Amino acid sequence: MRPRTLASEPVAGPLASAASLATVVDHLPAIVALFDMDLRNRFTNWAHVPWFGLQPRDLVGCSPADIVGAATFAESRPYYDAVREGEPQTFERIMTLPTGLRRHAIVHYEPYRIDGEIRGVVTMATDVTGRARAEFARQELAARATAIGERERDAMAKQRNATERLNQMASELARVARRHPEHADAVEDAARTMATAAQRLRTLAQHRPGPGRPPGPERVVREQVEAGAAALGFLPTLLVMGRLDALDEALADLVGEVLETTLDNIGRHADATRVDVTVGVEHGDVVVVVADDGGGVVRPQAGSSLDRLRTIATGRGGRCSWVINSDDGTTVEWRVPLHPDLPQAGPANAAVVTPVDDTQRPPEGYRAAASPSLDEREMRALLEHLPIGLAVWDRDLRNQYANRIAARWFGLPEPEQMLGQLYGDIATPEAQARALPLARSALAGSHVVMERPFDTAPGQPRHIRSEFVPRVVGGSVVGIYVQVTDIGERVRAESAVREETARALALRERHAAEEEVHHLAIQEVFAAALRVDALRPMHPGAARELDEALAPLDSAVADLRESVVTSEAVASGEALGR
Repeated sequence: MRPRTLASEPVAGPLASAASLATVVDHLPAIVALFDMDLRNRFTNWAHVPWFGLQPRDLVGCSPADIVGAATFAESRPYYDAVREGEPQTFERIMTLPTGLRRHAIVHYEPYRIDGEIRGVVTMATDVTGRARAEFARQELAARATAIGERERDAMAKQRNATERLNQMASELARVARRHPEHADAVEDAARTMATAAQRLRTLAQHRPGPGRPPGPERVVREQVEAGAAALGFLPTLLVMGRLDALDEALADLVGEVLETTLDNIGRHADATRVDVTVGVEHGDVVVVVADDGGGVVRPQAGSSLDRLRTIATGRGGRCSWVINSDDGTTVEWRVPLHPDLPQAGPANAAVVTPVDDTQRPPEGYRAAASPSLDEREMRALLEHLPIGLAVWDRDLRNQYANRIAARWFGLPEPEQMLGQLYGDIATPEAQARALPLARSALAGSHVVMERPFDTAPGQPRHIRSEFVPRVVGGSVVGIYVQVTDIGERVRAESAVREETARALALRERHAAEEEVHHLAIQEVFAAALRVDALRPMHPGAARELDEALAPLDSAVADLRESVVTSEAVASGEALGR
């Protein structure tokens, strides 16, 4: 049976009681606890129920060992000792729950200060299992790519050997044809076949990124920037953000066209002395930025080469813009989706909204029905020690509580400046457009999560997770709890996995194409050798010379077979010795 709701839990006005403030912590998915200087528990939040099966009210006075177990506490003891000396601690740990479930957690220990004096330790453990799995997957994919890279170095050496032998056989057969005109047609045909196979292998090698060479897309970028130096009279600076492996050939060519067009235009019209080029993948978009200090371009003329860049960008669901710099130069930004057939998440307004199962949330009135273990002042201090933004809003979206981190999201130095303020009066129009639909969903009884990127400074994107949780009193939704956390580490790990996955897929596709070329070369070489071999019984005088010309055949074919990193090996991890 759920505890009854007490009248002390306010529906309107600021949250003023310890019990109502405790409900803010109870609606966090992370486990939060406060221990005194003797490491005796003074407060735990509701998340301890789904994590450990322990009721918060039963843990007051317990030691950390009583909650997480003696072995885990022994590992944590040095962190507790350091934080009681005033040094905050952050570390990662694998926690095994009573159910046997293992969770990767990032743990924060903060000195609990009141009036500047350390009174205890605030602990917060957040489940980062998703990020840990993503990082593990990234490491696996990166290790596989490294192993395949080592295998490719050996394969390239084998392929060079095979190419040299094919060229050698082509030259020897051509010599035999000249010495024996009666066999010229058949032998010259075999020589051409050998030379054609060698040329295919040389072309393949030219397009395969070797050790120390950037992959195709990055090579295109660097070559275009170097070529632009001819028009400019100097070499532009180049910044490549991340890896460009995920760009397919067509998109890499478009990026090359953007660079060729902008650099040529600057060279002909801008009279610039400095050009900075940035190319990378950001928020699912391919971004090219070219900035110069020359004469500015207000707007490209219709039908001009610069106008074509805009047409290409909009045709792919992107955009191309021109901005006049403060130094009278121009910055061109060209941005298109990496995968135009997939929903894109741009940095300004992208959000992933997810409904949440609330079965593990605290029952209504849980704190109001219990004797608080902390008074109001102590509870406020606890909330200020948590490394996340917390706020409570009533049904009119008038603020009832905010900690300092939440206030700073609104550009306010102190949380008291938020109290009583309407959300619409302190939030930007952009923020309102994103958040108000979710707030209305929460006021209708739905618990929703929004994850989105945003830029705190140019080139410094951050990712946040905002949770909107209905606040229920007396069976009715009277407001919402809002929690804002930084999920940058998880997003970066997931992004790295996507990059490694795209790289693996590109490798697989390239290796499949190489397999076809190699198999075709082997078939053609064998067919040519059979045609030459058929001449021997009919022309014994040329047999010895033909044998000598084809002497490298077996070793060339063996090298060809060993020079393929098969697509199956890439997919299965064979290159790792599995």
